[in-house]
Amino acid sequence: MIEVPTKNDFHRTTNIEITSNEIGLREIHYRNCNVAMRSITDFTSIEMEVDVLDNEKMPEYEKQLSEFKENIKKFHKGELNLSERHEHIERPEPPIKKVKISGTMVAYFNGTARIIVDHFEDFETIYFDYLTKQKLDILKSN
Repeated sequence: MIEVPTKNDFHRTTNIEITSNEIGLREIHYRNCNVAMRSITDFTSIEMEVDVLDNEKMPEYEKQLSEFKENIKKFHKGELNLSERHEHIERPEPPIKKVKISGTMVAYFNGTARIIVDHFEDFETIYFDYLTKQKLDILKSN
């Protein structure tokens, strides 16, 4: 017999996704999600620092990148001579900042995992309360 999950089988929270953008720099996304409580095989606390793209400083970076591209064009056209002064055109570095991530990593029976913002102790209480309710529901149905 297959049991259909109910609303009580899910915990609504926020998922932390770390992705790489088109130039290979990491970005962090926070998305609403439902944790399938029946599918959990393990969970652990997680704390880490991640280097991510600093979106607040992107307008300045894009301006510097535009100037860099213009200087490259001028150099190829012969309008900019760098060899006389032993100069070079330096490519600007994308703005990076360190972000601390803390929460709980939840592992599922199919091998996937997700990071959620719930602190470990809070999620542990939620999960064990869920398991206790499940046991009580089983006892009631007998």
